[in-house]
This record gives sequence, C-alpha cells and structure tokens, in this order.
Amino acid sequence: MGAAAVPADDRGTEAPDTAPPQGPPSWRERVSAAALPVHIASLAVAFAFLLYIDRGLWFFYDEWDFLAGRGEGGRPLNLFVPHNEHWSTIPILIYRALYAAVGLHTYIPYLIVLLLAHVALAHVLFRIMRRLGVDAWIATAAAIVFLFLGAGAENLTWAFQMAWILTLLFGLAGLLLIDHDGAGIARDLAYWPVAVLALMCSGIAVPLVAVAGLIALLKRGWVAALRVVSVPAVVYVVWFALVGHVGYSVTHPTRAELLQLPQYVWTGLTTAVANTLGWQGSGAIVVLALSVFVAMQGPVAWRRCAVGVAMAMGAVLFLALTGVGRIALGIGESTDSRYAYVAIALLLPAAAWALSALGGRLHGGRVIAVALCAIVAINGIGVLTAYAQGAASLRDTDKYQLLAAAHLIVSGAPILAGNQAEPDPAIAPQLTLGELRSMIRDGAVPLGTPVPSDAVLGAALQLQVSVGETAPTGPGGNATIAGSEGLSLEAAGSCTSVTSYSDSGVLRIDFPTPGWLSLTPDENGTLGISLASTSDPGLVTAPRDWTLVAGRAAYVELAVGGMTPSFSLPPGVSILCGTT
Repeated sequence: MGAAAVPADDRGTEAPDTAPPQGPPSWRERVSAAALPVHIASLAVAFAFLLYIDRGLWFFYDEWDFLAGRGEGGRPLNLFVPHNEHWSTIPILIYRALYAAVGLHTYIPYLIVLLLAHVALAHVLFRIMRRLGVDAWIATAAAIVFLFLGAGAENLTWAFQMAWILTLLFGLAGLLLIDHDGAGIARDLAYWPVAVLALMCSGIAVPLVAVAGLIALLKRGWVAALRVVSVPAVVYVVWFALVGHVGYSVTHPTRAELLQLPQYVWTGLTTAVANTLGWQGSGAIVVLALSVFVAMQGPVAWRRCAVGVAMAMGAVLFLALTGVGRIALGIGESTDSRYAYVAIALLLPAAAWALSALGGRLHGGRVIAVALCAIVAINGIGVLTAYAQGAASLRDTDKYQLLAAAHLIVSGAPILAGNQAEPDPAIAPQLTLGELRSMIRDGAVPLGTPVPSDAVLGAALQLQVSVGETAPTGPGGNATIAGSEGLSLEAAGSCTSVTSYSDSGVLRIDFPTPGWLSLTPDENGTLGISLASTSDPGLVTAPRDWTLVAGRAAYVELAVGGMTPSFSLPPGVSILCGTT
C-alpha cells in the first residue's frame, strides 16, 4: 500500500513522508520566524492609532442612506436595492444593527467595524505575500505600508467605506481558497459563499471574482476557472436582473471618452503608487518596472505565483470597469483616494514579490527593502493624521448643523419646511425632516450636545426661511429695508424697484416679527439669502440659493422675527413688495 497523502503547505508543496532529524533552528530561521509576531503587533498598533486619529469624525453623506433611508420611520429596509450601483446588503445590516445599539450618540462603533476590516485585510495580504514566497520581513513591512496607507485615507476615515473594505476582505480571503494545484474541487466550492458575501458588500467584488477565475485558469485550466466563477456570476446576474437594476445610475460616456479609458487606468495606477510612496513622479517608473518584472517571470512562475499575477491584473480591471461608469466625470476621477486603496491592495503582493526577489540578489537587500517600506509607512502616517484632522473639522460643522436642526424641532420652534425637506442637503441629502423627527423619537440623537451659534443660524436659514411661488397665508408688509450695497432703490407705487448691476449687490431686510415679502425679477437668476447673528453681526451664514424666474413672483417668508437677512440679487431690476 502507498503512503498516506500529506497535506500541502501554504506554498503548495508536499511535506516528505518522514522528516529527517532536525537540529536547532539557524540564526536566519529564528530571525525570519520573528517577523510573524511583529506583524501581529503591527495590526494592533495600527488599529489603535487609526481609531485615535479618527476619534473626532462623524456621519457624512452616503451614510445617511443606511441610517435614515433604510428602515427608519417605517421605511422598508430594501436590503437588496442597490446604493447607487452597489449591492449593499451586508453594510446596510451592519449600520442598522449599530444604529439600534448606539444611534447617533457615537461614531466610534462604526469606525471599529471599518478598522477591524482594514487590519484583517492587511493580514490577508500578508498571508498572500507569504504564499508567493515573499521574505517574511519584507511581507511584514509591506503589510505595515498598507496598514498606514495615506494614499487611501478616505477609506480609513469614513466608516461608510467599510463596504469596500469588507468586499476586499471577503474577496481576497477567497483567493487563498482557490490558490491550489490539487485536482479536488472542495476548496473551489468553499469559495462560492465567500465570493457571494463579497458581492453583497459592493460592486467592486465583480473584478475580484474575475481575479479568482484567472487564478484558477493559471493553476488548473478552463474547467476550474469556469467552476470558480460560475455560482458567484449567476448569483450576481440574478440579483441585477431582479433588483439591482432598480435605480441603477451611471454616466453614459461618449465614444471619445471611452477612447480615454487607457489614460484613466494609467492615471489611476500611477497616482495611487506615487501617493503611496510620497515621491511625485515615481508612479510611472514603479508601475512600468513591476509590469516588466511580472512579464519576465514566464509561464512557470505565473502558474506558481498565480495569485500575485492575477491580483495585479485585477487592479487594471478594477480601474477599467470603474472608468466605464466614471470617465465622463473626467480623467481626474481615477485619482480618488478610495480607488487608490483598492488599487494598492491588489498591487501589493506582486510589488512585494518583486521587492523580495530583488532583495535576495543584493547584499543586505532585505534590510534595504524593509527600510524603504518604513520610510513609506512614516509618510503614510503623516498623510493620514493630516487628513483625519481636516475631515474632523469639516464633520464637526456637519454634526452641529444637524443637531441644531434637531434642537429646533424639540423646542417647538416654528418650521416652514415640510417632512420631506432636507435639514442639510449639502452633507445629508438622504435625510429628510420627517426622518430626523423619527430619530429624535427613537432617542438616537445626542440632544445634550451643545450647539455653537453659527450652527443655530445655519439651521434657522434651512428650516425657518423659505422661498416659494405661492403667497403665504400669514401677515406680510411688516419688514423694512435696513440697508443696501451696490444697488439702486426707487419707489414703485407701494413697492420698491431694486436695480442690481452685478452679482455683488446686497439688500438687507429687517423682519422684527414673522412675515413675508415678494420679489419679482425681470431676468432669470439666483437669489442668495444669508443670516447674521443679532448679538454678533460678524457671524454670518453662507448664503442659501434659490432660482428666480423672470416675471414670476417669489415669496420670501421668515418663520420668526428679530432677523435681518441679507439678499444677494441677480443683475437687473427686481420689484420688491411687502416692505414698509
């Protein structure tokens, strides 16, 4: 009878039937073994560091779809309806679970999920690099570069991007299952549920499934490749046909724009690499050098290191597919930080493979490679810190604007906007006034947080000032003209004729009590209204804009008195009625 089969190790080689006696490990082996605990420690350090620099962040933009638009105020969860073009079932469930637990009182649990996924992805990349035969210390150093990836800062400071990071985590973990030489199909079948989980997180799983198919093709041929991609592809097609196409929106590029697709891909790759390294102009050199290195390895190495080759090609495919939907927005769209994160994750194993091969040919090459990675990681730490600080400052403004709106609701102050109005369309376009009221009833809003005066003014401008085409039913005619700059004013019967010669003219109206007035322009244009604090005239909101139509009256109403809004009028003559 033959000897029993011995399981293959991570590199696909079989252990001998009987191992010869071994002496104590050599110094080189002990040094190599020390890399693993350093890698594990780096995961913990990176998690703690990223959570610390992200501590001042808050909810922003797309997150409000998961928080308010799915399941809030009696709305259906729509678990399988895409967010934009992305299948987002798993991120929606995570957000709804976290919202049920902590509401909007803290952003930290949302960040914890994001950062746990990130460090887990870094470990999967480490495993893939070791599978390729990359030196243990170089793999550790490369994983640290990814942990502190400043080029992908958006993905590490916005919890919403957990969708993409979870996609990469499931998608790349699945590659470890199918990267084998054996004829058995059990691991290929085990890949199917992992791939479906990736697809249920975001659309970037589509090129990852293609990468899996390419690995199977290089390792075991067409039959294996078709088997690997079959079920995930069918699941995705069925989802798209039944639900995924609903609300699907994508720009429609022209033929001329599609011809720019190679430039879009090239720009995205080279910018991602250059921003990672921190050396402007290095992207093209590194991408070309890596391409030459992989091409020169030949078919035998391609098969042995299929996962590295396929992932590098996956970076190109990812940007190409992204470009089809985004290139109409311009070539510069490819340089977005969230795309760089994905591109670097896919390029990193091949880059570490090349760096390890080069380091092995040079005296002290491993030390040089690790030192270079350390320099890149330090640059990434600086970029991440600066980005997080800037984002925290902006998110503070967003946070207080919405909390000020919540305070107005709770105080019972008069509000002119209806339930479908948006308390802050600039940063929460998916959140309506009705949903904010529902969140307040849920106890999810941190109403005890003090709100600064500028946020109170901003909320008042959004909710207590309106411009419409229908005359309000309340009393009017109680406002007075408090001053003007760059305008010419003349009496026009019971009204006032206001002539503006440029966009810089400003008219100030004093509303001692709630009221309204009408404004009829002779040309199409934009009316901008801003509010100033009565106690601090230097505190002024940014203007809120409304469209004016020539010859059609626009009715400006204020729900509370004691305000002196400033009106920025379009060029031309406007008839102002309702002032004394």
